[in-house]
Amino acid sequence: MREARNSSAEVDYVIQMGGDIIPVEVKSGATGSLKSLNFFLNEKKRDFAVRFNMDEPSLLPNAEAADSLGRKSRYSLLSLPMYMVCQLKRLVREAKGKCCQCGNVANDNVAGSNWK
Repeated sequence: MREARNSSAEVDYVIQMGGDIIPVEVKSGATGSLKSLNFFLNEKKRDFAVRFNMDEPSLLPNAEAADSLGRKSRYSLLSLPMYMVCQLKRLVREAKGKCCQCGNVANDNVAGSNWK
């Protein structure tokens, strides 16, 4: 998804799980801008996203998406290290279940199948 015809903003991947479309960003380091992801979340009115990076696994249930058009919304961000890509669908199911059960969860770490 691009903001404008000559824009370079794009989401790396999208996955479908049941009726949900989930955007996935891949970052080469522990941090990085989520500009394209934020735009996608606002444009498509999504409330859950995944980021693969080199940081520790975490779940941010109240991340804020502010895009270049000034629109803001809240979403849950599941951050996973790249070596956990094979566990993506299982961890998304667990994260979405946790977010739905308690909407005000703090920054939780994700480890294997256990949430800390």
